Amino acid sequence: MHLKVLLIVLLITLVVDNSDAKKRRKKKTGNQIATCKKTDIENLVSKLNALRTDTQGCCERSEDDAALYINLIEIKNNVTKARTIIEEVKTDVEEMKNDVTVKQDIEEMKNDIEKMKIDTSLMKELLEKMHNSQCESAATNPPEPETTELQQTTEVTANYPIDCSDKTGFTGVTIIQPEGQDSFPAYCSERCVYITRRFDGSVDFYRGWAEYQAGFGNPDGEYFVGLDNLHGLLAQGNYRLRIELTTWPPQNETRHAEYSTVKVADASDNYRLTIGQYSGNAGNSLGRHNGMPFTTKDRDNDPNSDNCAIRFKGAGWYTSGCHNTNLFGSYSSGPVCPARGVCMSWYHMFGNHSHSLKKVDMKICPV
Repeated sequence: MHLKVLLIVLLITLVVDNSDAKKRRKKKTGNQIATCKKTDIENLVSKLNALRTDTQGCCERSEDDAALYINLIEIKNNVTKARTIIEEVKTDVEEMKNDVTVKQDIEEMKNDIEKMKIDTSLMKELLEKMHNSQCESAATNPPEPETTELQQTTEVTANYPIDCSDKTGFTGVTIIQPEGQDSFPAYCSERCVYITRRFDGSVDFYRGWAEYQAGFGNPDGEYFVGLDNLHGLLAQGNYRLRIELTTWPPQNETRHAEYSTVKVADASDNYRLTIGQYSGNAGNSLGRHNGMPFTTKDRDNDPNSDNCAIRFKGAGWYTSGCHNTNLFGSYSSGPVCPARGVCMSWYHMFGNHSHSLKKVDMKICPV
């Protein structure tokens, strides 16, 4: 099973790499453009057909295999990238109309592009269902790309825990499913669900609204659980928020800030943050952010005249003065931030916005 998943990832990577190589080539004109574009599209069609076949044969899985689920998320992200590449190729073909006289080749390429769009849509639909569906007739009778049978597949909900409260003594990645919500993988420890892990800068947190809604990264490394998942998790009960902050050597000290309650609204209220009473030894830097909506570089919901996410290279529940903490800001390779306020920081630990943290864990724990 894992081998098939890895093959799928490899196939999509080949598609993406093929397009990236195409972009680096010198520009050609006339029939040379048509020939190159047609060859690129034929390669994409071939790889996507192989990908669709392997995806449909990848239904059987272990319900407790969190690592497999993480791989499926990577596949879905790469399918999305492939669809973006297809749109770029389509744009290139449209631009060739005025330069190329080979009308028949252009029409064939446009038809291939439309078919690939259907293929990728169906593959993404199937991958969305694989983590909570049993292997049904799709494995033995795969639907044709032109049909919508995948949209009619009956989902079978797995019996996942609603959070990590029952996982005493467990540390690692597991799959949880809050009441009435989709399941998703999360990192758990000491009965708490980690909503953010940052410790080496391997994941870029300067992202847009849609990515923060869905979540990004991998729970076994750096990641953000996603605003929709966070809202669903917090809506089902009472939790406290604990934030652990570690400084760089030579101090190499870990402090914490804890809030007695925490809620995050849904998308209609821009995931507004509500937190309770503070306790801890890191200082109450998040207190000022209480009651604020979430802002990203492409969705300005903060009360400041500027977009604080753009100004400070991050995302978060920014205030009228932007922030006292920028936990989704840039990751610095040392304790000194290269630009004031843009790094992963907690004002009350240092009394300024020029220091950067080495490690941050945000987690919600049952009350």
